[in-house]
Amino acid sequence: MSSSLTLATKFYARDRVELDRSTLADWGGAANALTDPLLGALEDGGPYKIEDDIRGKLPDERKAVRQGHAAPLLKDLYDWLRATARKVSKKSPIASAIGYTLSLWTALTRYAEDGSIEIDNNPVERELRAAALGRKIIYLRAPTPAASALLRSTA
Repeated sequence: MSSSLTLATKFYARDRVELDRSTLADWGGAANALTDPLLGALEDGGPYKIEDDIRGKLPDERKAVRQGHAAPLLKDLYDWLRATARKVSKKSPIASAIGYTLSLWTALTRYAEDGSIEIDNNPVERELRAAALGRKIIYLRAPTPAASALLRSTA
């Protein structure tokens, strides 16, 4: 797993900047200490990997797998968010992001208790994006009264 700060350290190393003696190393290490557990929870067998494994199964099976595998990961993530929120400045962007995530926690984790709902709504958003793009293309390519009427009827 490599974060953007890890990539930055490689970039500076290429220019022979001694990061162990620079403040960038301190910032990179501190940021990685905050983000690596989160990235690890979401990658490598995280909730989306579990969803890949159970896609197409019956709702009862999906719920059982989610309860056995995703729920403990979600609890660990919740605990990490709460602990990290206490360590960072309340005015920092990461504190804001953590607060936002925690405020939506019930909605974010609802899927783990119901095998009939998806982990997110990305497939629906992809479909809506295609429809919106189609309307935009019609409008831009053929600004005629007929195209305008079509746009108004599908909006």
